[in-house]
Amino acid sequence: MVSESDGLPLERVAAMLHVSLARLKEAIESGALRAERRGEEVVVRRRQLAKFVRNGNPFEPAIERPTDEELMAHAQAGDAAAFDELAERHRSALWKQCYAIVGNAEDAHDLAQKTLTAAYMRRMTFRRGARVAPWLWAIAKNNCRTFLRSARAEARWRVENAGSIGVDERPDVGQGLAQDAEQQELVEAMRRCLAALPSDRHRAAIRLRFYEGMTYREMMPHLSVTTPRGAQYVVDEAVERLRDYCRRCEEIELI
Repeated sequence: MVSESDGLPLERVAAMLHVSLARLKEAIESGALRAERRGEEVVVRRRQLAKFVRNGNPFEPAIERPTDEELMAHAQAGDAAAFDELAERHRSALWKQCYAIVGNAEDAHDLAQKTLTAAYMRRMTFRRGARVAPWLWAIAKNNCRTFLRSARAEARWRVENAGSIGVDERPDVGQGLAQDAEQQELVEAMRRCLAALPSDRHRAAIRLRFYEGMTYREMMPHLSVTTPRGAQYVVDEAVERLRDYCRRCEEIELI
């Protein structure tokens, strides 16, 4: 039952929304706003009214926002403010995507900003008819993969994974860091250990995760699994198998 304090008469609701009683009744008849009859009076519950106006006065004319592609077209025409709006729309999503790959909040922030800067510099290469979001994500993914191959990423990775030799298999980075014969020999030994794994699936899991920096979701079709958790399981299993092999390998001395 609707209480006196909970039920608002239509005249009061119309005044609160700054609309005519006729327009309010149209909204009720269409089902957009729920109302209830109390005796001879029709009232609206406060929580129904709050739900109705949660995203602004629904009777105000909708403000059409330009699409991403329209903003890009304006940016290509020299409107820097249009690109600023586009960047703000995608900054958070880019950060999440970069964080999923590099696993570090600060680096993800830098990579998202680097992606937006690169997108602005390359804005004239954006093809009309294409979609902006996948274009930005392609730039971000390339930036993340370059970062993962950088000495900075390798140094941080070595500190965070000290002793976990089973996942130290990044040939491009290792090649750059192996500045003396001893380091180079270690990298080559790790390559041989990986190549000796009997399972193609395990080798693929190591390569996709630690060579290419794929997220577990991206790895799903490559590993024939249906969930990110399934991909993570295959990677964990591959890492453990590689650790076991390295323990038996006389070329590598585990800490």
